[in-house]
Amino acid sequence: MNNTFKLRDNIFSSAYSLSFLEDDLEIKYPFKEYLIKYSDIDKLRCGIKWIKGYMFSIGRTFVIDFTLKDGSQFSLKLLSLYKIKLSSQQENYKQIITILFEKTFDKKIAQYVDLIENGNSITIEKLKLSLKGIFIIDNNTPSQWHSVSLKKYFHYFVIYDIINPKINVSFDYLRDWDSWIIYSICEKFIQKNIRS
Repeated sequence: MNNTFKLRDNIFSSAYSLSFLEDDLEIKYPFKEYLIKYSDIDKLRCGIKWIKGYMFSIGRTFVIDFTLKDGSQFSLKLLSLYKIKLSSQQENYKQIITILFEKTFDKKIAQYVDLIENGNSITIEKLKLSLKGIFIIDNNTPSQWHSVSLKKYFHYFVIYDIINPKINVSFDYLRDWDSWIIYSICEKFIQKNIRS
């Protein structure tokens, strides 16, 4: 698996590199470098932005945003216009996300699952998760794990109550922070309730 990637935000910007080292993430811009400890990475969101032409889409930008615990934010982008380098950019996007999860977010998910299994509740974005189920903060409604389900779409996913589908909340992969983490945690607890 490749550990160094060449990225470009748009056709007018200079290329920069992203390298996954043993303990750090290295981002090298033409005139600036960042060395980020994996343990300092706090939140993630990622997705695809379509580049619109006059009558149709002419390309896409694969976006990976993350914040650090100090509040600073980084945005990594892979660009494909007119399907040039599309498959290689898609593959690079998948690899970067996979490595980020392996280095950072898999541990975070495991910590959240342990907290919940030990009787604690956690709040991520607009959702409170506990051993009993979920609580949707926006509309003040609870659902037990045995009646919670997930529906995954291309740009977002929905958590909903099977008994009362009006109880639901959606998370956009590109707009909502930690949507992939929420999805992974919910999927684990839904699977546990199906098996038990």
